Amino acid sequence: MMSKKGRSIFAVLLVGGILSVCACKAHNSDDTLARQQQLLVGIGMILKQRHYAPKTVNDAFSEQVFKNYLSQLDIEKNLFLQSDITALSQYKDKIDDEINGDAPMQFYPAVISILRQRLAAVKPLYTEILKHPFDFTKDEMYQPNGDSLDYPADASADKEAWRLRLKYMTLQAYYDLLNQKKDAKATDSIKKKSDDQLQEQARNQIKARYDKYFNNRFNPKTFDATEQFSMFMNTIC
Repeated sequence: MMSKKGRSIFAVLLVGGILSVCACKAHNSDDTLARQQQLLVGIGMILKQRHYAPKTVNDAFSEQVFKNYLSQLDIEKNLFLQSDITALSQYKDKIDDEINGDAPMQFYPAVISILRQRLAAVKPLYTEILKHPFDFTKDEMYQPNGDSLDYPADASADKEAWRLRLKYMTLQAYYDLLNQKKDAKATDSIKKKSDDQLQEQARNQIKARYDKYFNNRFNPKTFDATEQFSMFMNTIC
């Protein structure tokens, strides 16, 4: 039986070695997919045979990986649609078969394909919404807790969810600016700003916040094919 330290070194070498090859071969998607499949099966062997706490890789394990991976990618449920989750659910109890080498790897490539589509659409969506003033006199309900939220049913529901989210966040920023204006000196520039100007400033702040978030979180230069697959592997391990 391999020691705990030896198992850790073996796992790191296996992951690092194959991922580095995948990075070098990124121009050949078929070759990369085949090597990722090898790594997936290799990790499965570690989990079942060499892990310090061997795991049973079955349907229950598969469902947990399914849930955790999608949550890591979209914890606030502001990217995927319910139709995406429904389409991906065909793999919910089959990820264990992929890990065990009994089925080709399909879940991860399917997730990344959908993720790319959603990332391409999200910035234009929130940018367009934030171009227009919000009506804060209209009472609307927003639930900010991602765990208790459902995925938006379709593109229309997604747009509405984003509108409510952005209105809520803008209201918070707007309220802070109003307080700053109230406490400011007569000579401070904010004192001369109208409520409409303050709301516009608040909307710009929220846009900048989301621009920074998505650029940092999903920057193609850092969240590349290797990093994307590493996240999937970490979810399994």
